[in-house]
Amino acid sequence: MSEREEFMGVFDDLVEDVVKLLSKITDVTEEASNYIKEMMKYNVPNGKLNRGLTVVSTYLGIYPKATKEEKRKAQILGWCVEWLQAFLLVADDIMDQSLTRRGQPCWYRKVGSKALNDGFTLENCIYQLLDLHFGSLKCYPRLFKIFIDVSFKTELGQTLDLSSVDENDKPIYSKFSKEFYFNIVRLKTAHYSFYLPVALGVILGLDSLNKLDQLDSVLEEVLPCLIKMGEIFQVQDDYLDVYADPETLGKIGTDIQDGKCSWPFVTALEIANEEQKENLFKNYAKNDPQCIKKVKEIFKELKITELFLAYEEKIFNEITEMINSIQSIDQQILNYLKSKIFKRKK
Repeated sequence: MSEREEFMGVFDDLVEDVVKLLSKITDVTEEASNYIKEMMKYNVPNGKLNRGLTVVSTYLGIYPKATKEEKRKAQILGWCVEWLQAFLLVADDIMDQSLTRRGQPCWYRKVGSKALNDGFTLENCIYQLLDLHFGSLKCYPRLFKIFIDVSFKTELGQTLDLSSVDENDKPIYSKFSKEFYFNIVRLKTAHYSFYLPVALGVILGLDSLNKLDQLDSVLEEVLPCLIKMGEIFQVQDDYLDVYADPETLGKIGTDIQDGKCSWPFVTALEIANEEQKENLFKNYAKNDPQCIKKVKEIFKELKITELFLAYEEKIFNEITEMINSIQSIDQQILNYLKSKIFKRKK
């Protein structure tokens, strides 16, 4: 059985854990419980699962002699990250009015405004599962706190992202810069997608080794490298939103028509001449096929693809150097994570 298959094998048990918790709340009806169960199965397990699997691989890198039951603890913790991811995506799709997610209609398009409350429910499941499975461990307060801290940073990143448009959802182009863009990325993406999974594996691993006193120094050393991975991951995401095949990507890219402060656009603004800028401003953030086509034509004139490929190569070289300098944990843990995103196509 592959690591992914073994990981997937834990999911249904966790869904049942939530259902059992619901059954203990007197006023929750069977209909509501069944709805929440369906909602979790639709939104949580259908992604690449890289975040959850990273928790497991990090834990095993720290504590390779883990028993099957100890490894299962890491898998449960990995699923808590996937529950967080599901909550964030449900909310993000509502705000962006996205059409598809992970190859299927966005949840809000199936259930309407109920999806907003469903997002809150998904988030709360994290803390219910943490309490159920880790409440007796010494590391429980650190696990709880890091989910709180990283969730807050992610939500602050979304606040920055949403501040790039006015009350009529029109882009505020005066804010569109590389500095502003990477402020958003570090908060909104890097912490929860890269730092959180590794940090959770480290916390649980050091707990198993009775070495939690080393935790802060380990996390301090690996943080810059993981944030750098998060930055290039989002740059890739923005590039793929424009250029990837929707079937391969699992969603229909909408950054151009949504007027997103994205890497291709802020890069284009840096190097475009006045005529190209005028045409970008005239055609960006418009849900019109001709306008989208015009923006892509300008991107082609500015060689955005070539710039992206060169930037991607440069950042991966920097990440490799950073990994090679890390002493506090096995470098293979970080090399594994790097391999998952190196020149990715989806």
